[in-house]
Amino acid sequence: MNLLMLNATYLSNKMEESGKFKILNKESKVLPLIAFELDENAPFDVFAFSDRIRQRGWIIPAYTLPKNAEDKAIMRIVLRLTITHEQLNMLYEDLIKAYESLERDIDTVLREAKREENLEISRKHSDKIC
Repeated sequence: MNLLMLNATYLSNKMEESGKFKILNKESKVLPLIAFELDENAPFDVFAFSDRIRQRGWIIPAYTLPKNAEDKAIMRIVLRLTITHEQLNMLYEDLIKAYESLERDIDTVLREAKREENLEISRKHSDKIC
């Protein structure tokens, strides 16, 4: 159990140091799990992130909290006894890649929307000479 707790601490520290995640159970390490939410500036929610990380082969559930806190959604990683240090590093890298991939997708959608808006404005004013 001690190795599991060391692994949980290792991964949660790396996640928090990235600035992309807020670890919710830093002080309470009773079980080998990491409860976290995304940085408040993330342009997507934990459900989109859960789906994206699943595409990389990891199952990390996202869920809303119970009554009186149902407006808050979090994620949870439960470490297995058989996880290796190399796998922890792979998981961390995949977490970062998934996060950055979603950021790029959002940026692409916003750029495309802006381009469409500019084209529409251009079409409306195409008969006017400047």
